Amino acid sequence: MRAVQPDVWIEENATHAQEAQALLAHSQARQRLNEVLGEVRSRPIHVFCFTTTCFQRFGGGSTRAKALGEIRTLFGPAAVTPAYVAHEWWHIELHHRVGYGVIRSLPRWFDEGVAVWVSDDPQYGEAMYRRVLDAGIVPPTLQELTTMDDFNAAVGRYGDHLWAEKPDDALRVVYPTAGHEIRRWMDAVGVDGLRSMIVGLAHGEPFDVLYADLERAAIAAQKP
Repeated sequence: MRAVQPDVWIEENATHAQEAQALLAHSQARQRLNEVLGEVRSRPIHVFCFTTTCFQRFGGGSTRAKALGEIRTLFGPAAVTPAYVAHEWWHIELHHRVGYGVIRSLPRWFDEGVAVWVSDDPQYGEAMYRRVLDAGIVPPTLQELTTMDDFNAAVGRYGDHLWAEKPDDALRVVYPTAGHEIRRWMDAVGVDGLRSMIVGLAHGEPFDVLYADLERAAIAAQKP
């Protein structure tokens, strides 16, 4: 690997065009997170692989991209995009701001749903969720997406774990479902509500109460 800036590492034999692609994805993802959160506080190392061999050597597995704690993101050949970088960077940013203990207690649908909303990836957007419903597929409930094990089980049950082998327009169920709930909530609370949510979580406020109270207050403030 070689560093093209302190927090961006790319495959050693990457072309100039691939280097530019990685830097653009990183820059646009940072801009998106800045818009949502006001600033980016985490400083992970972003590792971009342009071959499957590189990606698997660094532990890519069956995914296209992954976040590793607070320290690193990893992107495979199909994931060198602003959407994927913003998605994985959100996970690290939330981890950095609220701590590991809080992350472990959060519903997985919230963390993944916000990542979907932040990234604005059409593969997991509202149109995809509507396609799932139109296909007669019953999406999982939020209760079925609470823990990491629950979430991963749902991914396997709906076949979403095969996403790396699917075309971009193939049906995806679990992430669009989490994103659907967050889009609904964000329509009510807005960016200020999400920022308040993060602050509250960092101060130990219970998720369920905070999530509901912020939405209730936002709706009340909108009434004439």
